[in-house]
Amino acid sequence: MKKHSKMYVEALGNVEKTKNYDVTEAIKLLKSLKTRKFDESVDLVLKLNIDAKKTDMNVRGSFVLPNGTGKTKKILVVTKTKAAEASEADYCGAEDMIEKIEKENWFDFDTIVATPEIIIDDDTAKRLVAAVYSGPHGVFHMSKEIEGLVDTSTNLASIKMVDNKIVVDTLQRSSMESRKEEISGLVEAHFTLAGATVQHSDPYPGWAPNMDSPILNIAM
Repeated sequence: MKKHSKMYVEALGNVEKTKNYDVTEAIKLLKSLKTRKFDESVDLVLKLNIDAKKTDMNVRGSFVLPNGTGKTKKILVVTKTKAAEASEADYCGAEDMIEKIEKENWFDFDTIVATPEIIIDDDTAKRLVAAVYSGPHGVFHMSKEIEGLVDTSTNLASIKMVDNKIVVDTLQRSSMESRKEEISGLVEAHFTLAGATVQHSDPYPGWAPNMDSPILNIAM
């Protein structure tokens, strides 16, 4: 038989094993049994009468503690327009906060919140939206050999921030090298006029399907 500590035995003596405690009463009793100076953990055991081996009977869930974990987080707000509303934050500023992080490697905060004008100014945002909306996108040619097959197209892949720069990724593809170069040039011209610097990377050659391929015949 497992031997329990004196403290455990004393705490157990305050619990009536045959009594059914309601939640409020049980929590009150649990708090009265606290003996350590640190925050003690509590194990909750529930009898659900399920077969854990059956996936359709698995029970999973999560909940948010009403008072969090007890740890106080430091919040940094980077804004030009909402400084008054962010008065209760631990730190608040604009370019000065960004400069402090970059030059001093300062990270004495847990959470950073930034308003849109800090991330991208209005003029840049308008030019970006205009460039993306008006840029070439979609199917340019369909295959003459295979019905329903896209032959040449350009697609907007992603828009992201990298090292404080807006990066727009596009993808051009075609079964003909000349058409691929043509559509790539069109995309480059468009974004150059929008004030962007265009770079080409990871090219692959135009590739026409072999109409005599047995694999292609099976797929069709």
